[in-house]
Amino acid sequence: MTKDIGNDFGHAGDTWERTGGKGVVVNGKVYEEHSFNVRVGLALSKHLKRCGIGEKRIQEPFKKEVSLRDRTNFYNHENVDVVLSNHANWNRNKNVKGICVFAWHNHEDSQRLQKLLVEEYEKLGFETHGVGEHESEIGSWTDLHIVRETKMTACLIENGFMSNPDDFKNIFLNPEYAEKCAEAQARALCRFFGIPFKGVENVAQKSVQIQTGGLSPEMVAEIGRYFDNKQWWAQIQYTSDGENPTALTGGLSPENRKEFEGWLKHRDWWYKIV
Repeated sequence: MTKDIGNDFGHAGDTWERTGGKGVVVNGKVYEEHSFNVRVGLALSKHLKRCGIGEKRIQEPFKKEVSLRDRTNFYNHENVDVVLSNHANWNRNKNVKGICVFAWHNHEDSQRLQKLLVEEYEKLGFETHGVGEHESEIGSWTDLHIVRETKMTACLIENGFMSNPDDFKNIFLNPEYAEKCAEAQARALCRFFGIPFKGVENVAQKSVQIQTGGLSPEMVAEIGRYFDNKQWWAQIQYTSDGENPTALTGGLSPENRKEFEGWLKHRDWWYKIV
């Protein structure tokens, strides 16, 4: 019987706009956590499909935020086998860095998956925050709804600290980083279910990112619809005054690069390869 994963993209496309949180501002540009969470989740989705694992999700990329209660109610109703919720962390101390995985303190299967996740991250060269395994329990800052209210195995993963300069570069500026996070998660899930991991040839060195020039509100809406239709990760980057935002893609394959460059040239929009 096919196993199903609740593939949870932390936060949403409107979180920063509504709350002013769950992101960072660096050199006048806003970097939203949700954009990174989506990149990891979509990369994980490809691994799941390749490995014969199904997925369910309720929070779609860059859409209005689904409440935590609605998320856990959905996963419980769908009776998924595992929930993975992807995030990026923040701390006032900019020296704090590394991966950490949260699981409910007395849920044995969640703790087993937690251990496998940390092991797979470490195998791929990731640095952990402390030992990497954090217990969630009532009355603590680790009392996380997504692992408390789900009835199945569940882990919340903080894939580094947005507040740390080194982690920030990986989270928001290195397209390979999200891919590696997803690979670690897929490998851990395969071990958890006792099925073989089916990898793919590494094409990361052939991928590029494209950044547009300044965009009007109409252009932002048009390019947003394009990315939504393609289900490609991209980020609208705003300056502190909100003027002339730009769009930055994730890593594009040669085929996707050719297609997107054609789309931009047809509209006579300026862009650069970054």
